[in-house]
Amino acid sequence: MKFSYTAKKPSGEIYKGVLDAADKSAFYQEMRKTGDALVSVQEKVAGKGFLKFDFNNITLFSKVKMMDKISFARNLSGMLEAGLSLSRALSVVQRQTTNAKLKKVYDNLNTNISAGKTFHEALEMEKGV
Repeated sequence: MKFSYTAKKPSGEIYKGVLDAADKSAFYQEMRKTGDALVSVQEKVAGKGFLKFDFNNITLFSKVKMMDKISFARNLSGMLEAGLSLSRALSVVQRQTTNAKLKKVYDNLNTNISAGKTFHEALEMEKGV
């Protein structure tokens, strides 16, 4: 399969390329090896041209490290499974983090949820994460 993509180097340079890979998984493995962040990717479908996947609006490539996001999800999941309310679990996660930006995000999430928004709506309001 052929994949046409746009990626961003750690230096901020954006470039385009084409990569042959056995499947999507192989493509993503090859891209992961480069260390560059995908901006968009198009998969060549036999007889149909390219299918486009746009990563511009996905917050996966933000300034908050992926490991911080994973840690947040795991900690929050554990506390919710243990029976803590969402608001209480967010307060605990907020107290435990040392990252000032994340503390502010967790505070905003908690504030929005306390104001009656759903967890999904509160997360959507944190576009820069």
